Amino acid sequence: MDHHPRVLCAICGQALTREQRRHKTAQFCSYACRNKARARYPNHATRNRIWQANYRRKLRDLVFAAYGGYCCACCGETTVAFLTIDHMGGGGTRHREAVKAPRFFAWLKRHGFPPGYQVLCFNCNCGRARNGGVCPHREVRDAVA
Repeated sequence: MDHHPRVLCAICGQALTREQRRHKTAQFCSYACRNKARARYPNHATRNRIWQANYRRKLRDLVFAAYGGYCCACCGETTVAFLTIDHMGGGGTRHREAVKAPRFFAWLKRHGFPPGYQVLCFNCNCGRARNGGVCPHREVRDAVA
């Protein structure tokens, strides 16, 4: 049994032959390779945070693409930082509590992007919640028309 853990980066691990893997002859990366990997990812936690951030960004892109893209369905706002997913029939707070809010986008993906959701900016979403389910933008447009 080895007293030292195997320390191989992905590149060196892929370069091993089947025979080397079976007999564990290649235990460590070269010094240069090890230090290059450390410089890029100082520790495992940093690499994990980077991976999670990329996963969340890709998941967010998938969800927004499924519900009409990065554009508010009411006012046309396109600034990504302002956009959110709205429960069209209400009940979003109860649903997010049941699903556990950070997992809401994963829940949407796992359930095949069900209908009943739309992309709204935070202003339209909060305006609907405080105005009986009707966005204040719609009231202004209906009054003008």
